[in-house]
Amino acid sequence: MSKTIDLQIEKSNLLINTLKRRFSEVEDKGIRMSELRDLSAQLEKLQASSKQTEEMRERLSAQVHTTNNILAQVKEKYKNIKEVVRVNYRQDQWIHFGVLDKR
Repeated sequence: MSKTIDLQIEKSNLLINTLKRRFSEVEDKGIRMSELRDLSAQLEKLQASSKQTEEMRERLSAQVHTTNNILAQVKEKYKNIKEVVRVNYRQDQWIHFGVLDKR
């Protein structure tokens, strides 16, 4: 989980637990036990959602790494094949072989 989410869960749980222990003192101030239960349920959802997000980030990171490796291989092969054309043909003929640059 992210630090922000961890911190919010920790602070919220502390608030909920403390208010439950001292509920008789805050009940007349408008705080309801149902609100505390709702907040607790939301925290569970937040924690589960955050865990899923982290799992997705890990999978995405691995996929990005794979994609970047493939891209590097493609670029290297492209460069090598293009070099064959550049070495064996005049610059004005490169375009006929799909080599677009004039370097």
